[in-house]
Formats: sequence, C-alpha cells, structure tokens
Amino acid sequence: MSNEEKILNLLQRMQLDITDIKSNVVELKLGQQEIKDHLYSAGY
Repeated sequence: MSNEEKILNLLQRMQLDITDIKSNVVELKLGQQEIKDHLYSAGY
C-alpha cells in the first residue's frame, strides 16, 4: 500500500467516526428533548 492509499484509508475511517459522532449527538438531543417533555407533563 502506498502512502497515498494509507492516507485515504485513514480519512475514510475518520469520516465514519465523524458520522457516528454526529448521530450520537442527534440521539443525545432527542433524549434531552424527551426528558424535558416528561418533566413538563409531570408539572415541573
């Protein structure tokens, strides 16, 4: 494998990691919204 191929490989993996992080952040935001909704409906 040439250096260029290694770099491309790394970049692709980083891209996947970033996608994972983004979806985790979205899930966290949804979770926070659910908690707020529960608190609101519980009267807090």
